[in-house]
Amino acid sequence: APGGPYSGISVTASAPAPAPGTNPFAAAPTPAPVVKYDAAWYKNYMEQQKKLREERARKAREAAAAHKKKKEIEAELDQEDDDATDEVQFTDYAPQKLRGVGLRHPDPVVENASLSAVEPPALPADALADLDPAAVAQGKLSALQLESVAYANVRFGTRLATGERRGFFIGDGAGMGKGRQLAGIIAQHWARGIKRHIWVSVSNDLRFDAERDLRDIGSASIQVVGLNKVDYDAKSLPREGVVFTTYASLIASRKASAKRKAASRFNQLMTWCGGAAYQGCLLFDESHKAKNLFGSGTQKATKTGQAVLNLQSSLPDARVVYCSATGASEPKHLGYMDRL
Repeated sequence: APGGPYSGISVTASAPAPAPGTNPFAAAPTPAPVVKYDAAWYKNYMEQQKKLREERARKAREAAAAHKKKKEIEAELDQEDDDATDEVQFTDYAPQKLRGVGLRHPDPVVENASLSAVEPPALPADALADLDPAAVAQGKLSALQLESVAYANVRFGTRLATGERRGFFIGDGAGMGKGRQLAGIIAQHWARGIKRHIWVSVSNDLRFDAERDLRDIGSASIQVVGLNKVDYDAKSLPREGVVFTTYASLIASRKASAKRKAASRFNQLMTWCGGAAYQGCLLFDESHKAKNLFGSGTQKATKTGQAVLNLQSSLPDARVVYCSATGASEPKHLGYMDRL
């Protein structure tokens, strides 16, 4: 074909004359093609192939160089991370304002050296008033755990500009016994005659951990009831005790039917609490579950975050505690901590 890869080659065929004594009408053998090469075309073809090989080699070198550069950058970043980790200094941690009270925490505890330079606020002498002396003397709550109970108690005695009771945030790392700290906060206010409390967490199975923590500090008599185990009627909840629920349950509801009305767990809790007069503890364990209160971009605000905020605004006198080792990774995640 004109312009094709073989346009510089012509092919012709010639048939020899029949030999004497042969049948001139017999089928002649297929003649062998005669190929004639165009020297100019062949030269051009070879030059094109050479350019293609050079282009492939160039791209291969560039890819190898880019890969090498990427590995060098990754190695450099890893070294910087290692150097940064090596530069972090830690110091042993012990409560500064609660000296001589409680036993040492059973495991070693450290804090960032820069944080240790920040002096915490003073604690009044009655910060741990009404807490069972045996829980302190026998180390059922360590000195570190008692510190959180004491500071939470102090915060509850102050108000925000809105008139709402101030809350407290426990951000201790994993293994510090944050469940016992929450149990200690409940026990202190139970001893003061406040007998209704709400404990919110991520799983219904953690109710057994809450019961264990209360039992371990000597408060086994405080009943813990799982909200998922009772009907939607507030009368199905005990007059006194801890209602344990999950973040998912805060937005749960049932539809109306021929035999029963529509109901929601949120309204059930509100009725049980008695509304705005409620003064019990409102504990948000693993509180980071509510961190997406504010949407951004294509991400919408979560119903869980909104329910947590609505629960706090509906109970302005509640003693609110946020508890999480990973409370926030950016400022907007603190939006649900309305009482701070």
